[in-house]
Amino acid sequence: MAEMRKLTKYFCLLGGESKWDAQAEKIFDDLFHPEVIIVGDKKRFCFQEWKAWYKQAIEDGLVLDMEKIVRTSDDSIVYTLLVHNHDGTVISHTAKGIFKDGKLIRTEPSNPGIYDIMSTPKRKAVCIL
Repeated sequence: MAEMRKLTKYFCLLGGESKWDAQAEKIFDDLFHPEVIIVGDKKRFCFQEWKAWYKQAIEDGLVLDMEKIVRTSDDSIVYTLLVHNHDGTVISHTAKGIFKDGKLIRTEPSNPGIYDIMSTPKRKAVCIL
């Protein structure tokens, strides 16, 4: 049950109004195992890489809506999210989070390519003057 609360807190920070601060970092550190592997189609993310992505996603205002979160066994949770991209598109994302020692150690997404899409940060405005 504690794992579900940790995962929910993590997802709730991707709501557009959040900011990266000590509390957000604590939520991240409390959820993820130091040896976590996030597997995309083209890239694998380690703890520090995913933390950098999460920080950037919060700063860019990425918005997620949780649709479903279900414990499937003692060490895994299946969740479905709606990912609101900055171009207005919405992607449904389902994955199984596997836990070890109360921390998320691996994700098994139904579509691993979502992590490749999500890892592209919002384009920043550029002034050429």
